[in-house]
Amino acid sequence: MGEVLQLGIVASGPPIPPVLEETTFVEAGEVSFGVEYRVLTDEVIESSTVELDPDRPTGFDSRGFTIHVYETRGHREYLRFDCFDNDPHYHYITPGEVNRVIAYDVAGNGDMWAWTLECLRSRLPAMLEKAGAAGLAKKVDAERVLGVIPRVIELAHRGAEIGAGAPR
Repeated sequence: MGEVLQLGIVASGPPIPPVLEETTFVEAGEVSFGVEYRVLTDEVIESSTVELDPDRPTGFDSRGFTIHVYETRGHREYLRFDCFDNDPHYHYITPGEVNRVIAYDVAGNGDMWAWTLECLRSRLPAMLEKAGAAGLAKKVDAERVLGVIPRVIELAHRGAEIGAGAPR
């Protein structure tokens, strides 16, 4: 049986690229995590190089950290967790094909940061498979991922401290 209710919305193009000089990468074997503090406003979205859907929602004014999940070798991004103070969401990304954006339900699922860490610890292969990266999902070394989670946490907290002083 197929999906009757589609998960999230399919964006018309890829997600807004990370600001590489503001992203720290942590390698865990075949997967790498990019940790970035982001500010997402309509102005930032409109100034991005991404082709925008004219019917896209507007009124964004969010900030927080993002965890990007990449294939280490090809540096293709397959998952993105946007742990924002407003409008938290995550992405399933099949490069060149689809960018599915899923609004995060704080009331139903609790704090997105705790949920994100649990996904990295125990759901990463399943989520990579859903993003169309079944081959990569089979190569995930759970021990290596668990070994770098403390570094990801440290970088996210440091980014949040720096970002807290950023102008709104």
